[in-house]
Amino acid sequence: MMSSLYIGAVGMIALGDGMQVVANNLANVNTVGFKERMALYQDLYNSYQTAPSNNVTNLSQQGHGVKLSAISTRFYETGAMQAGSDAMDMAISGKGFFKVSDNGKIAYTRAGNFRFNKEGYLVEPNGYVLNSKTGPIQLNPAQLTMPAKATGTAKIVSNLGMGDAMATSATDPFFSMVGHWSGLNDPPLGEASRGFQDQVSVYDKNGQSHVLTISYDKVDVTTDGRKIFQYVIGMNPSEDGRADYAGTDGAGILATGTMTFTASGLLQDMTAYTPTGGGAAVGNLNNWQGIAVGADGIPLQLTFKTYDANGLPTGTTTQSLSLNLGMNSAPPSGGGSGTAAAVGTNPANLPGYTAGASLPVPTNTRDLTTAYAGGSSNQYRTQNGYGQGGLVRLSINTGGVISGQYSNGQSLDLFEVPLYRFNGEQDLHAEGSNLFTPTNLSGPAQEGTAGTENFGSIYGNSLELSNVDMARQFASMIITQRGFQYNSKV
Repeated sequence: MMSSLYIGAVGMIALGDGMQVVANNLANVNTVGFKERMALYQDLYNSYQTAPSNNVTNLSQQGHGVKLSAISTRFYETGAMQAGSDAMDMAISGKGFFKVSDNGKIAYTRAGNFRFNKEGYLVEPNGYVLNSKTGPIQLNPAQLTMPAKATGTAKIVSNLGMGDAMATSATDPFFSMVGHWSGLNDPPLGEASRGFQDQVSVYDKNGQSHVLTISYDKVDVTTDGRKIFQYVIGMNPSEDGRADYAGTDGAGILATGTMTFTASGLLQDMTAYTPTGGGAAVGNLNNWQGIAVGADGIPLQLTFKTYDANGLPTGTTTQSLSLNLGMNSAPPSGGGSGTAAAVGTNPANLPGYTAGASLPVPTNTRDLTTAYAGGSSNQYRTQNGYGQGGLVRLSINTGGVISGQYSNGQSLDLFEVPLYRFNGEQDLHAEGSNLFTPTNLSGPAQEGTAGTENFGSIYGNSLELSNVDMARQFASMIITQRGFQYNSKV
C-alpha cells in the first residue's frame, strides 16, 4: 500500500515536471529562434517478488513509478520566417548557430536580432557581439567611406551606321576631322564637321568626373569593299590640364585614328595616333605619332584640371587610361606606325590594311563596334572608376557575406558570418536569453560556411520565429494533465 502511494507521488512529480516543459514551450511561442522541447519519460527500477533463479521463467516484478529522463529539443525543425525590421536581422534556415562573444565568453544562438551599438559592434540584445570568420564584427571608420578610384579602363561600343562623310579632305581623307577641331570653340567639333558622336564619363584620382567624347565620321574612300571610319577622342577643352595646350585650337584633343570594317560591317582593324609638340601644332599631321593599340584599348595619358567643392581650381592631376572602342582583341597590325601625314596622303599606307590581304574576321561580335547600315547608336558603355562614396546601407546574402552599398553606386564585401554545428547538439547547455554553450557531451563547435553542405542558409532582414506547435502543445497538456490527475487518485 505504501509503495503505491509512493508511485502515485512520483508520477505526480514527473508529470508536473513534464507540464513545466509544456508551459515553457507555450511561454516562448513568440521568442525569436526558440526551439520546442519535448519531455521524455522512463520507468523507475523494478523489484522482484520472487528471487531470481535460472529455473524461474516468469519472475514476478513490480515497478516503482516514472521519472523525467530527458528533455529533447527540436533543433532539426526550422521555425517560420518573419520579415525583420532591420537589414541586420538574420534568420538561419536549416542547421547551424551564430557564434557570439562577450569579454572572452563564447556562446551560440539561433536568434538573429542583431543591431550595431555606439561602438560599431554588431550585438544581440544581451550585448554579445556577433563573430565573423576573423573575429567580432565591428564597423570601423574606414568602412564608412569608400575612397575614389581613378578610371583605368573604359569601353564604349557603338554601331556606325552613317552613310555619308561629313568632314572631307582631298589631301587627308583619313584625318579630316582633326583639321576641324578647335579647342577655342564650344563645342570644339561642330555637327557639320562630324558624323556620330558618343560619350563616356571617367573619374580622376580625386573622384572628379570628366567626359570623354568620341566623334566618328565615315571616310570617303573605298578599298576592296571595306568601310573605313575616322575617329577623334577629346575632352572638354576647359578641363585640359596640359600647359602647352591651354588656350589653343588643340586644347582637349587627345587622339585620332581609323577603324576598318568588312563590307558586312564587322570590325577588322584600327589605328591610333596621339599629338605631339603642343596644342598649336595639332593641325599639322606631321606632329602626330602612332601608338600601339593593345587588347584593352587605346592608351591615353590624361591631364585634368581639378577643382575643390566650391568649384575653384586646385591644380592638375595626370593619369593613364585605356579606352576600348569596341574591340575584342588587339588589332592584327599591332597599332599605328609611321606618321599620320604619310597615312593621310597615301591610303595604301594605312597601317593594318594591305590591298587584297585576307584579315581575320572576329567571331565574337557581342561587344564589338560595328558598321551595320540603318543608323548610328550606342550599344553600351562601361568604365571601372568611381568617386568617393559614403556607406548607405548593409545587406547579407545566403552565404553569410555582409556587404556595404555606397553612395557612389559601388558595393564592398565587409564581413563573412559563418555558422557552427555540434555533433551532440542535444547536450548543449541552455544558458537562457537564447544562448547555448557547449559541453563535453555536445563536443566542440564545427565552423562552416552558410549555404554549403550540412549548414543552413542565412536570410537577411528576416527573423526565425519559435518552432513551437500550439496544437501539439495543447494535446500534450491534456495528456500530461490527465496523467497527473490519475496519479493523484492513487
